[in-house]
Amino acid sequence: MIITAGECRLYTRREGALAAVGHDLALRATRWSVDVQREARTVTARVQSASVEVLCARRDGADDPGALSPGDRAKIDRSARGDVLQVGRFPEVVFEGRWEGDDPSTVEGSLTLCGVTRPLTVRVARVAGRVVCTATVHQPTWGIRAYRAMLGALRVQADVTVEWSLEGP
Repeated sequence: MIITAGECRLYTRREGALAAVGHDLALRATRWSVDVQREARTVTARVQSASVEVLCARRDGADDPGALSPGDRAKIDRSARGDVLQVGRFPEVVFEGRWEGDDPSTVEGSLTLCGVTRPLTVRVARVAGRVVCTATVHQPTWGIRAYRAMLGALRVQADVTVEWSLEGP
């Protein structure tokens, strides 16, 4: 069963001496699919990396839609697609996983990101009629250097939280 209804979000947090001038961010992928094969207990999730865009800034763990100017959003989008995801070289991000049992709480698999494939564990929960899948991607594990500005005094933390909220599986 291929699922395209739901949402794929990525959450970044800032750190460093000048973290107060930066923003925690919510990004989203607008072109993605999740193929769940319940009989085989496998899942393949695909994201078109060029579809990743800034959704909004976050403050105290909640969305803060008015905190970014259109210029800030455009600059972050360019950096995320060009410098971090390298969409010209790596147009797709793919997770392939398997689970045990009928109603999994985790899915073990591998994530291919920026041409590097590494193991990844995804946590699974049912929340309000949806399946919510969450994973932490440690960027250096996939060869990605987290974004830095102002001579490193403002940085994106190495860990990015990826969250899929799916309808219907």
